[in-house]
Amino acid sequence: MIQSALKAIRQLPDPAFRKLLLQSLGLTVLLLLGIGAAAFYGIGFIPEFETGWLNDVIGWLAGLGVVIGSIWLLIPVTAIFIGIFLDQIADAVEAQHYPADPPSRDPPLSETLIMALRFTAIMVVANILVLPLYLLPVANLAIFYGLNGYLLGREYFEMVAIRHHDAATVKALRQQHSLRITLAGILIALPLVIPVFNLIVPLFGAAFMVHVYKGLASRQAV
Repeated sequence: MIQSALKAIRQLPDPAFRKLLLQSLGLTVLLLLGIGAAAFYGIGFIPEFETGWLNDVIGWLAGLGVVIGSIWLLIPVTAIFIGIFLDQIADAVEAQHYPADPPSRDPPLSETLIMALRFTAIMVVANILVLPLYLLPVANLAIFYGLNGYLLGREYFEMVAIRHHDAATVKALRQQHSLRITLAGILIALPLVIPVFNLIVPLFGAAFMVHVYKGLASRQAV
């Protein structure tokens, strides 16, 4: 698995990958700016109190919440657009590392986009639900990486495997190799807390999961 991760990392400087990363980040910034603008507009509707300093505190806290929320949403929102470009990412990895393998199918954009949107919604909601647990020292890291590792592993595996199998086969493969896929997801999740590098997590995750899927598929064929 470490070798698969290293292969994905070594391919990140690929010009095609740089282009996809810039495109996904550009679309992400535009979407987050729109969300942020709407949120700041909504702050204007917060009722005012007679105590002036209290209004100032509420305004500052609300503004800070919008900024932190935008940063927190960066990764799942980026995943939406990486989902749009997933076929190009997978094609580049397969062309370089698995040229002799049978060609994959390109799922309709609507199918890939729905999967990416579903993943984003699940990731956001799940992290909100366990937010109080993130306040627990030490345990918060285990909870964060356990939850997000499972979600990232499951979703990226499904998005990659669906290019080669029907939905029922993908589900069976995921269940059969759930531990390995979750461990792969945790490896993808590790850089989430590292500034700047966390921006390329979706791109790295997609490329890495192609290698993970190929390894599992080759074992399945034996």
